[in-house]
Amino acid sequence: MNNSKYIVRFLCSFFYIFGGYIKKVSICDNKVVGEILFDDDEFETQAFIWHFSDLFYIRESILFLDYSLDNNLINGDKFIFSKADLIKRIEKLSLWDKKEVPNIINYICNLNIKMVDEEGEETDSFFIHF
Repeated sequence: MNNSKYIVRFLCSFFYIFGGYIKKVSICDNKVVGEILFDDDEFETQAFIWHFSDLFYIRESILFLDYSLDNNLINGDKFIFSKADLIKRIEKLSLWDKKEVPNIINYICNLNIKMVDEEGEETDSFFIHF
């Protein structure tokens, strides 16, 4: 599996939730550094860094995030249903193995992609929650 391709594709889906688009990205040594552009009146940018260790659910997470957005299961950085309700709804679709749905959700909700300020310091985080 070409991890770089999936990492960038995942980040596109992830940051789209926040109204952002990848402007630049660099992947090296289990770390992704980049910048996103927000589609607002001011075209703000935000630097980010993601220290990753596990990419096992990255492909499924791309599909899950895209499905969640397309079907209004997420609003901003928050799923609109409880974790239990979301799992039940997703399991009914048979798009993913029922045993894997909680793992995919946990993978997404345990992500911690840090914002980086102008001085290069890691500050706040991008994350998704219930």
